[in-house]
Amino acid sequence: MKILFIDETEKQKANQGKNFFILVGMMVNSDKILKLHNDLKSIIDNYNLENFKLLRKEKSITKETKIKITSEIVNILSKENIIILASILGDISLNEIKEISQKYIKGIKFLIERFFIELGRINDVGLLVMDTISRKASIKIRDELYEFLSKEKLKILKQNYKEGRIRWLTKIIEKGSYKERIFPELYFSDDKYNNILGVTDLIAACLQKAFNKAYDIHKERIDLEKLYEFNNYLKVYWSLFKRDEKGKVRGWGIKLWW
Repeated sequence: MKILFIDETEKQKANQGKNFFILVGMMVNSDKILKLHNDLKSIIDNYNLENFKLLRKEKSITKETKIKITSEIVNILSKENIIILASILGDISLNEIKEISQKYIKGIKFLIERFFIELGRINDVGLLVMDTISRKASIKIRDELYEFLSKEKLKILKQNYKEGRIRWLTKIIEKGSYKERIFPELYFSDDKYNNILGVTDLIAACLQKAFNKAYDIHKERIDLEKLYEFNNYLKVYWSLFKRDEKGKVRGWGIKLWW
């Protein structure tokens, strides 16, 4: 069984009009969870940290040491063949969403879609675990995702160019029911104590910072394939992001909705 650990960034809104929300999922093999948790705990102990969540806020630790810690984290994750997925909601998407639970649901549905595809590729089943949020929002998210996972099928939009005509033919293809591979219950855990979620939070934070910097320069013309260039920590994590058969992260490792 594979478990997808999900954590989010806080919504970032600045005077410049930036408004983004990011969710990151870390795919872990269930029989590796305890070892991974303990291996990551050894980094916390070696550097006298309280937890990973506070690492990015600790000003007494130099940038060089933080990069070293990040490299050690990635070394551990790489040995366990960890895969990272991420979804980014932009200003237009967020303005259309009235309830806080809905921004989580939209982002999580992409993670579920890519998680389901990967489970099919390796012929496995999966479970979802998310960092704790408010009780009101968590109940709404859990209930709606239960309905989604229990009843919906994966739908893929396929476009083909029709020979001799200047137009694309679009067709929606169903690729199986989510309930065939993903347990429909969403579970919650605290990234203060769960080291796997703690690292997921670190990845979400550096992805957020990279995206903010890239947006300042390129606005809506951001090249997701080069996003790692805008944050030194993300550059270390970059090899873990899911890619398509051509090595591209866009639409597979990272999905962006403006």
